[in-house]
Amino acid sequence: MGSCGYFMFCSGFFFRNTHNVGFHMSRAPLYDLISGIPQGVRFHTPGHKGRLGGIFNEIAKYDVTELPTTDDLYSPTGAILQAEILASEYFNTQLTFFSAGGATLCIQAALTFFRGKKIIVERNCHVSVFNACGLLNITPVFIYNQTDVLPLPVTPQQVEDAIIYSPDACAVFLTSPNYYGLCADLKKIKKVCENHNVKLIVDNSHGTHMYVTDRDNCAQKNSDICVDSAHKTLPVLTGGAFLHINFKTDRLSVKETMRLFGSTSPSFLILASLDYARNWLQNGGEEEIRITADKVKRLKEKIKFTTAQSEPLRITVIDENAEKIASLMLETGINYEMHTPVFVVLLFSPFNTEEDFTVVENFFNSINIKPQKPDFCYKIVQSNQIVPYIDAILSPYKKVPAMQALGKISARNILPYPPGVPVVLAGEKILNTEMISGQIYVLEKDE
Repeated sequence: MGSCGYFMFCSGFFFRNTHNVGFHMSRAPLYDLISGIPQGVRFHTPGHKGRLGGIFNEIAKYDVTELPTTDDLYSPTGAILQAEILASEYFNTQLTFFSAGGATLCIQAALTFFRGKKIIVERNCHVSVFNACGLLNITPVFIYNQTDVLPLPVTPQQVEDAIIYSPDACAVFLTSPNYYGLCADLKKIKKVCENHNVKLIVDNSHGTHMYVTDRDNCAQKNSDICVDSAHKTLPVLTGGAFLHINFKTDRLSVKETMRLFGSTSPSFLILASLDYARNWLQNGGEEEIRITADKVKRLKEKIKFTTAQSEPLRITVIDENAEKIASLMLETGINYEMHTPVFVVLLFSPFNTEEDFTVVENFFNSINIKPQKPDFCYKIVQSNQIVPYIDAILSPYKKVPAMQALGKISARNILPYPPGVPVVLAGEKILNTEMISGQIYVLEKDE
């Protein structure tokens, strides 16, 4: 066949069986391919054959699999490869990869670079980080966040101190923005990591849009590896995420690590929505995000309650009566992201209408609740890992009431969901019961 491989034509696109980039690029090659997929008579998976009923009636015909006329996520040579290259060019990264397995798959692939090594990890991280560390035999050394009503972002000085304390650590893993919208100074932290020749990994799950609103401090620019859970703030189907890498590495090797953890039947609808969103950003979406950020800013100024200094598409209301506020919201038909007794989180995007903003403004103007600062401080308890993480999860366990769990070893991660950040990690000794309730899984035998 010659050194250029073979060629095929599909839905008007010119594909080459190579990883060279010298082929024709559609503005949204994967989205265009899926939206124009020939229907024909299907004798391949999935079993619905494009003929699902009910709410799936319109979308089912686009739910396809790896075929000669589509592509393969883990060995792409056509539309998926084109779409990933276009995303990398847009985000100005060395490499960008698509995930239909959410940010979790991206985190697993990112941490595979550090298998068997020691890394510094912000304690206020998503449970998927700790799961991946356990599976990959990574030793995490924690930076414990300072706290107020909310856990605060890690500071450059904390990162510097942690690296000096653990000079054998080869990477730092942070979350920014956090679930409440608070952002770390990634530009300064990246400098600290560079000075110590340590890689910086950022879980940017809630901040994909900050590539538009704060490009100088955004994670895509100020990290070695960035995880974007794009579906959280962009027009992407749930489970769609980007993995960005900003150092030289082998594309195929990264694909193989994603294959290790990811489904071999990834959703092409989710993948196509990632391509759609990138194209949307480049064709008016950036301006829509800026307009929405301005609307959110003006709405914050009108709310009489205290709000966190969060990223621009989020409002975190902090109040002693947050439980009541959340309850009234649901009664009014306002579906928020999450709440606790002391705060309520709302996420906005360009796909919220003017009416949506008006509903929220009218709600806060009408409720008869006097703002009251909560007498509460978020606690992150420093504990010791008594039993290895994976061993604890797989060991025999028993259930005890929270008040009887003090001093015992947790057999599971104790975590509220959302945000999915463990209060106690599996294998840790439970030293404080203020932040836990209900029935707790502990090891049958204290070791």
